[in-house]
Amino acid sequence: MSGRRLKRIRFVWMTILLAFVLLACSGNKVDGTYHSKTGLVTVELKAGKAFVTMLGMTTEGTYEVKTDQIILHGKDIGDIEFRRNGDGSLAGPLLFGELEKKPSS
Repeated sequence: MSGRRLKRIRFVWMTILLAFVLLACSGNKVDGTYHSKTGLVTVELKAGKAFVTMLGMTTEGTYEVKTDQIILHGKDIGDIEFRRNGDGSLAGPLLFGELEKKPSS
């Protein structure tokens, strides 16, 4: 291979790597605190951890994001799927209902 071609291949790979690094460092836009309109349910998502509070009792788990779905995983809560709405709220199962994101202060 010629030196020019190697430089071009290296440039393409460095560009791809940079794009992945920037994407990983952009932060998780779902992180935050969500609450039900009744105030009985609160879900806090922070750095891959999920804290679910219902009726004053809190349990900890993890979460993953798959496109417009957020899936909570926990020993006490099992797997709970939420859909992220366009306004930033989460639509969950009947027990959770719709959770609104609390503005960060």
